[in-house]
Amino acid sequence: MFYALNKYQNLQLVLALLLFAWSAYTVFVQMTPFPPEGQPVLYQAIYSLWGHAPVLCKSIVLFLLLFSVLMLQHIFLTNKFSDNRTFLPVVFFLLFLNAGHFLQQLTPAFFTMLVTLLVLLINTNQENGRLVKNKVFFSGVLISVAALVDLGALWLILFMVFALLTDKNYRPKDILVLLSGILMVIIYLVSYYYLTDSWPSLQNSLRQLTFFAFFTHISDLAVLDWVLIGFLLLSGFYVIAVLKIHYDTKLIVLRKHYMLVVFLCFLMSLSILLTATTMPHTLIYWVVPFSLLDGMLAQLKMRRYLNDILIIAVFVLLWF
Repeated sequence: MFYALNKYQNLQLVLALLLFAWSAYTVFVQMTPFPPEGQPVLYQAIYSLWGHAPVLCKSIVLFLLLFSVLMLQHIFLTNKFSDNRTFLPVVFFLLFLNAGHFLQQLTPAFFTMLVTLLVLLINTNQENGRLVKNKVFFSGVLISVAALVDLGALWLILFMVFALLTDKNYRPKDILVLLSGILMVIIYLVSYYYLTDSWPSLQNSLRQLTFFAFFTHISDLAVLDWVLIGFLLLSGFYVIAVLKIHYDTKLIVLRKHYMLVVFLCFLMSLSILLTATTMPHTLIYWVVPFSLLDGMLAQLKMRRYLNDILIIAVFVLLWF
């Protein structure tokens, strides 16, 4: 079904627009902020702003969602994951968000999803085949700011390190540039709280940070939650294995882009374990890598019926 759908780009675009309209309705009618207890300082500020200006916050969320959709589309096409123009990654992305009810509550993980796409976009738009210093520095700043909203974003540091190490023009000082971007945000944060005599407030926020909420709330998981997690893991391993066979015959640069997505999928799995956000909201971490992987899978003629069944089954389980 999805392989055949590749031929009908206009239909894909219509589906994407309908799904975005559904998303917009959910954001403005149903979305509420996730409780701020145990979350980093910047998310607590976002939660406070939501209480004073919910309509403004929902409008910003919708804009960020649209920006995310455009980034995902650009990333997929620029990395040449498809020989033809396709909107299926966007369709899968919006289906994941709506089937999983991830837009009914604004969680810190939503912002990690956004920054993940920004970091992927930076790695996509390289100059002369390599990442330039200002982009590496900006990636460090973005990740550090994202960590002030969601601790799960910290794993993106490893993603950038991996991307730099696999760059054929890698130089050791590139890692220092990345770390300097991260350090700049930390220095700014500490300086702000120190100069405004709010140091005790920062210390209190740090003491109240919650880690590994997945394990502390593991007894709250229902049987269907375990079935969903298990099926997502098994289907993920299947998709990665099938795509590896496909990309083993491709150019080295395409194999590198594919491996970056696979490594991102692994890191987002670690984010699920680290974050203070509880299940099932944490599954939003998998939305970006799974949308890209399923978009690649939909381009394959091999085992297309089995691939369709797996993709549909994931959306059905997410819905229930």
